Amino acid sequence: VMNVPVDHGILNHAMLLIGYNATSWLLLNSWSEAWGIKEISLNEWCQDR
Repeated sequence: VMNVPVDHGILNHAMLLIGYNATSWLLLNSWSEAWGIKEISLNEWCQDR
């Protein structure tokens, strides 16, 4: 969870972690059912770069 200043007038996007496995997060996206597979995306773990 990031703790950064937010301009509440332009906040329009959210993602919810709904599951995970050994290599990925399963995310629910707030955009619409047209994004991903009915709003759901499987994303590889973030890596420290």
